[in-house]
Amino acid sequence: MTWQQFREEWVRLNACKFCKGSHMHTCSLYQCQPAVKKAEEYFEKVVAQEEIREMKRKYVTDLRPWFTESLKMRNIVTGVWLISDDKKKQLIVKFNEEMSGMERMAYLRCIGQSLMTMAATEDAKEGGESGFGNLMDMMQLREWHKEDEETIRNGIPHDMGEEAAGQ
Repeated sequence: MTWQQFREEWVRLNACKFCKGSHMHTCSLYQCQPAVKKAEEYFEKVVAQEEIREMKRKYVTDLRPWFTESLKMRNIVTGVWLISDDKKKQLIVKFNEEMSGMERMAYLRCIGQSLMTMAATEDAKEGGESGFGNLMDMMQLREWHKEDEETIRNGIPHDMGEEAAGQ
């Protein structure tokens, strides 16, 4: 079950718990939308954190829209995801073609160096610390594995709103 499906099902089953009318054992004269909104907020704040804490799911963000053409390395890189939980952050890179292990490691090293340079540049612009620099701090860069597919499909999307607001 994808994160969105899980979220919709949970809200559908629990919205009444957030309704004023349910405490009076009536649905008449009360609209469901405020309760649904409160249930969604609760889900994002509490249920998502519990899923992460119990190691059932991880935060996942597809970074392809932010990857520049130079980082895509002439379309050799087909996918890039940020996967994180409370313990670690990983940048997962999926390559387009069958390449030798040595070539993939070389490309990973180039991507790592590019990202570190970008983080240092952003830190310098911000006067010491930047959101991107903090994101890259202690980041593990590795190649995509087949088992990552399920993690990516079922992952919780990162909340990009707070990070974008900070810039």
